[in-house]
Amino acid sequence: MLRNVEQKKEFMHTITRTAESLDFPGKTEFVDTIRAGWEIIKNLQKLTLKKEFMNTTQARGVSRHSGHPKKQITKKY
Repeated sequence: MLRNVEQKKEFMHTITRTAESLDFPGKTEFVDTIRAGWEIIKNLQKLTLKKEFMNTTQARGVSRHSGHPKKQITKKY
């Protein structure tokens, strides 16, 4: 157990301290691959949300173009 404030501050500093970056062969390709994966995941999430939105609006009978509920067309002569 940590007994005093100084030990606690030092402990928290070691936990939250930023680590030095690692250098290894192929690091840039590795980082680029991870970033591309993040972009793919972000795009898939957008598509999924759009698909879910379209499914819910169609289930409620909302027109996809106008955003208003479908009205029954009645002709008056």
